[in-house]
Amino acid sequence: MLYLGEGFKSQKTGMGNSNPIVLKFFLIIMRKLYNLNVDKISFNLHLRADQNPEIMKKFWSNELNVPIERFKNVSIDVRTKGKKTYPNYKGVCTINCANIAIQRKLVYLSNEFCNKIIKHHMRA
Repeated sequence: MLYLGEGFKSQKTGMGNSNPIVLKFFLIIMRKLYNLNVDKISFNLHLRADQNPEIMKKFWSNELNVPIERFKNVSIDVRTKGKKTYPNYKGVCTINCANIAIQRKLVYLSNEFCNKIIKHHMRA
């Protein structure tokens, strides 16, 4: 269900979020259930204009327990220029697993689960 709400829906398996707990959970699932090696996973950051990319890479690297070298791209939202970021916001980190088969399976399972619940409650 997490993937249905937060996961990438086209062409690759991945997820983006600003909450490290959500992304830690996703990484554990990808490692345990799908045996994905961190060397096959890349990470990107989407930051506000006043955030330092190197500091944020270090933060996310430590939070997710992955090598900082796995962080490939950083994009800065220019619309935030001149606007102060609140202290606890560390940007959005995206995890890219590049495996369409897993993405399709996760979306399928999520949709099937939702449909089952909907059918059950429509009859009630």
